[in-house]
Amino acid sequence: MPDVLTDLEHRWGVFAHSTHGRRVLARWQRAEPILADCATLDELTLAARDQDGRDLDHRDELHLALLRLADQDQDARLTMLHLLRPALVASARLYSDTWPYDEAASIAVFAALDRIIRYPHGLPRPAASIVRWVRRALGKEAVRLRRLPALVPWNEGLDEIAVDTEQPCWDELIDLVAQALDAGAIDHDKARLVLLNRVVGVSTAAMAEQTGAPKATIRQRRNRAEAAIAAFVAGQAA
Repeated sequence: MPDVLTDLEHRWGVFAHSTHGRRVLARWQRAEPILADCATLDELTLAARDQDGRDLDHRDELHLALLRLADQDQDARLTMLHLLRPALVASARLYSDTWPYDEAASIAVFAALDRIIRYPHGLPRPAASIVRWVRRALGKEAVRLRRLPALVPWNEGLDEIAVDTEQPCWDELIDLVAQALDAGAIDHDKARLVLLNRVVGVSTAAMAEQTGAPKATIRQRRNRAEAAIAAFVAGQAA
């Protein structure tokens, strides 16, 4: 199964070359005139990434326009994740000594979504700001993992789990899981698995010991659950 970033990139490619994508871009252009110079979503990608550094201020204005849309628009959130993908991939790979790449990628996506949805409008250099937020979230989670106290019992009720709400993206993750659960994008078992692993900090090894399932199976179940949540957020519930 592909990691979350690869799955989202595939979904963005389908969206960008669809009739729906063309209609969405036209709607965005009416709401945010700065996007009007981009005839296609591929052109928007080139301008918003500006890999040659020709006009960084214009690039940032494009990002800010998409972030204003992303407050309520799932397609804009997906597009921002697409634009940030190279930096998110690099950020996930920085922690290859802590997690397998697919796990780090999942943490990076949820941290990025938190910042995209609640970006402080007017804050300059949005792409750099979001990437810093993601790397800070990865770093804090790595520290928390190393300091993890006694394991939380697998049979503990979700409503009894103590959550560290000061982590930068966990409040948003909890909300996203709840929304996906309410919409039927995931079931209670998938919601519980994501929350225990990502929020509480129960490792896949501990879950395997508690359930008797192989670690690889636990990881695959969590990856499928997170892909379903990410698809739901992107407006294409699995």
